[in-house]
Amino acid sequence: MANAYTTPSDVFSPQVVGQAIKGYLYNNVALLGSGYIGSIPGAVWSAGGNQVTFPKYTGFTATAGVASSANAADGTKVDSKKVTVTTVTADCVNRILSIAVDKVTLQNAYTDMDLYNMIISQIGEQIRNEIDLALITEAATTTLTLGDTTTPVDMTYDNVVDAKMLWGDKAQNADAAMIVHSNSYGEILKLADIKDASKFGIPTSVAGEVPVLAGMPVFVSDNITFNDSTADSYTNLIVRRNALRFGTRSEAEMEIKTEPGNTMRYLDTDFRYIVDLEQSAQLGVIKMVTTAA
Repeated sequence: MANAYTTPSDVFSPQVVGQAIKGYLYNNVALLGSGYIGSIPGAVWSAGGNQVTFPKYTGFTATAGVASSANAADGTKVDSKKVTVTTVTADCVNRILSIAVDKVTLQNAYTDMDLYNMIISQIGEQIRNEIDLALITEAATTTLTLGDTTTPVDMTYDNVVDAKMLWGDKAQNADAAMIVHSNSYGEILKLADIKDASKFGIPTSVAGEVPVLAGMPVFVSDNITFNDSTADSYTNLIVRRNALRFGTRSEAEMEIKTEPGNTMRYLDTDFRYIVDLEQSAQLGVIKMVTTAA
């Protein structure tokens, strides 16, 4: 019977690594792991994986008397408002990352799980960072905004409330989160209202963090846009749950390549995804352009 041995390809099983990378993305916060990003229902990926087709719904603005008639008698004809469904086919982002690892190091990963996890985290972090940026870029296309790059507003509690109130009566009990740059997060920590421990169950000045602001959890990402203009600013975001959507194939695909006479091993990871901002009569994302400290 031949001796059994483990090769680098056995260690880095494409299926195992693909799922591990995807798990890394959702377990690291930023936007994708915040729990506020929805999936794209009904998405169908093309055979080659370069395009995805999914439904888009167009509703109507809810006003008094929609699809009804005041004091209508039996038999009165009522004009119905139509909800339309269109099918969108979009090119997905095809991200291929290649990491070179020497043969000995890759073999050592069999017994050194820290090394194994480090390699996966390096791949996962690059993909996560790109997806985070793509989601933020898509969110910034919203037309609901407080402040702009010419006249940004200060990061104050009152201005956060004013921004949230751009949703009108939908702002009350809105299931939404704030996504801010670390610079803006630092400004929040310095707010006098935040420092006043008597207003919070957990004193922020002791805990060193702001878990909730104006009823919204706060997440930090340095992929938030920095506006280098007359008045430097950051385009921070308030995002309603599931207003931003993300879709990907079931797993990242991984392949280990070798070259004759070369001791290096190349870990090529193919990850394809798409982001989408659900458009409706009530936009689910607000921009809050604040001054840079």
